[in-house]
Amino acid sequence: MMERKELNLDKIKEVRRGFEIPSAANSVVLLCHGIGGNAAGLYPLAEFLHAKTNFAVRGICLPGHAETPESLERTTAEDWEKAIVDAYQEEKKRYDHIYYCGVSLGSLLGLTLADNNKLDGLVLVSCPILYRHPFDLFAKPLSHFGLYHYWKPMGLDPERAALLCYEKIPFKSIVEMSVVQHEAQQGLSLISCPTLVLYGKKDRFVSPKGTALLKKHLPIPLKVRTYADSGHGLLFGSDEAEVFEDIALFLTH
Repeated sequence: MMERKELNLDKIKEVRRGFEIPSAANSVVLLCHGIGGNAAGLYPLAEFLHAKTNFAVRGICLPGHAETPESLERTTAEDWEKAIVDAYQEEKKRYDHIYYCGVSLGSLLGLTLADNNKLDGLVLVSCPILYRHPFDLFAKPLSHFGLYHYWKPMGLDPERAALLCYEKIPFKSIVEMSVVQHEAQQGLSLISCPTLVLYGKKDRFVSPKGTALLKKHLPIPLKVRTYADSGHGLLFGSDEAEVFEDIALFLTH
């Protein structure tokens, strides 16, 4: 059983804007967080994957993140997509085999990356290829007023929570996320790499119909895992150890 390793505040500050764990192996895993988060939330998974696979691991921090919610409001889907492609191109010069694992928004960006670039494997964690709620319908009109969606990270002290994620997300950024979602939907038939899809059965954000959509349009068979006790935050929930193991197993088989 994997023991949960909490990052201290200094380590969070060190890795939240991105990190690399090098390796002599010829394979690298790119990791990307969800909207409002940053690379620090990926670091426990990165350490686990490096230890299990000996692959190099790079944690990407998307533009507008690990700064302020106001800076997020000034970024676009194009900015996020460029950051992912730039990271891929940089690692392509150093490694022959590139894998990608994205969480929520990061998983949508993985789909847009995979439809135009060669990946050896793609992991989609809590992928909102379809929303459970019609966020895009009310986010657009609210975005014109500069409004924010507020939420409270559970189980974290305020200082740690402030370093790991924003407590408010601009509705404009939710609109930009919907742009990425639409582009990901349009490019599904172009993806040719092995793909693992991970969902929590208690996810209130992602529609379970998304799995059927992926199965219908992706040209290769999917591997799908669901976790009964988890919601949208699969990397932080009660099924975390099993999620980590499943990702490592997929990358090495």
